[in-house]
Amino acid sequence: MPQIKVVASEALQCPTLLMNGFGTHRIEGIGDKHVPWIHNVKNTDVVTAIDDEDCMRILRLFNEKDGLDYLISVGIDKNILKDLHLIGISGSAI
Repeated sequence: MPQIKVVASEALQCPTLLMNGFGTHRIEGIGDKHVPWIHNVKNTDVVTAIDDEDCMRILRLFNEKDGLDYLISVGIDKNILKDLHLIGISGSAI
């Protein structure tokens, strides 16, 4: 389908798809230094690099009192806040 775009994301600190790079990162759940067999690179339209520090910041925002207080102050519904702890670091990378 021409309206569908396939986006692959990887850690900025380990840009395997972007630059055949090597490195380490803190995004658990995302492999590094390899392309999974299930990923058809010929169908990939865009590759994005996600900084693992940004993922850590989101994780803290969703799990620490100061972060949750901030989200309340900007009007996020408390019913949403109670489930944010379910999102892990790899979920915050998406």
